[in-house]
Amino acid sequence: MFFRPNHVRLADAEPGAIVGTVCGSRRHGDIRRLELEVGLARHRCEIDVPADAGLAKTGRLAVKPVKWRLFPRTA
Repeated sequence: MFFRPNHVRLADAEPGAIVGTVCGSRRHGDIRRLELEVGLARHRCEIDVPADAGLAKTGRLAVKPVKWRLFPRTA
């Protein structure tokens, strides 16, 4: 599954939500880009949140993609 960092919304632990652990944070203008580790394999994905969202820079967070694409696995 591939999605852009700005194509997600913060969510509670609801169906379809991706739960991960925040492992990095950096600011880009009026947004904060968070890096999440998800799943047992600790895959990394990035999400954008408002810079003033008041989220902790560490801990668990759930997001739900609102626009995404699924690509077949290639050999």
